[in-house]
Amino acid sequence: MDATAALREAGARYLKGEFPEAENAYRQVLAADPQSGAALLGMAKCRIAVGRPREALPFLEQILIPKPADRDARRELGHAYATGNAFPQAEQTFKELIDSDPGDKESLYYLGCLMYQNGYYGAALTYLERSRDSQTGDPVRQVKTDVYRAVCLSRVGRTADAEVALRQLAIKPSARNEPDLLLVYAELLYETGRPELALKQADESLRVNPSLAMAHFWRARILFHLKRLPEAAAAAERSIDLIPQLPFPRSLLIRIYLAQGRQNDAARQADWLRRYEDGMSQSPGAR
Repeated sequence: MDATAALREAGARYLKGEFPEAENAYRQVLAADPQSGAALLGMAKCRIAVGRPREALPFLEQILIPKPADRDARRELGHAYATGNAFPQAEQTFKELIDSDPGDKESLYYLGCLMYQNGYYGAALTYLERSRDSQTGDPVRQVKTDVYRAVCLSRVGRTADAEVALRQLAIKPSARNEPDLLLVYAELLYETGRPELALKQADESLRVNPSLAMAHFWRARILFHLKRLPEAAAAAERSIDLIPQLPFPRSLLIRIYLAQGRQNDAARQADWLRRYEDGMSQSPGAR
């Protein structure tokens, strides 16, 4: 077997998102050479990509135990931690890599994604902008970097810059199927006084992901602003159907129901919110 050709094929399939096929190619290399660092790393990346980060750890250990300074393996270890919601370990791993090499754009990208996914938008923006690399061959990474950056610009209050970035991305086929992008664009348009345009973006977000509860909530909020009360009520109710524990669609529903003269329905939502707030005040984290 030509290991170089097999590794090349596996890498190409990985970049295309063909993770089972890539894993099979890496496994063939390991059958011939169980110590192949490239194949071990590839197996770990495939397991992480399909949401099984714990299964990546044995492959990474085989690299890191004899070679603890292997940067590629340490980076994927951080990625595994991030995918497994181990924020402190992921943050520490990526920061150590960046401290030892400030030009490590891949670690900067992963750290930026970690910060974004945990709501640290200012830090995420800094790391993502430092990570931008026109030479990367990963189109998924390029799109995600641009989308996350645009969302971060909106979240940190750089509205004008955010709108430019969001408008440009919203017409790109590779980016317009990102629900985060479309929904944040809808929020920005609404908050800057353009509800009709905002509604179009919320509708587009739901076309991409009909089960996105926050998109239904924002659609309800926009429709309420436009005084389209029956549609607003239906959208808010759908948001609650999808995630019953969300409190803010219920707060919005109280206002919608009262505007419709549905006092009993409003009272039921108000009662739910009182019980929710009582439960929050009695939870250990609130003491």
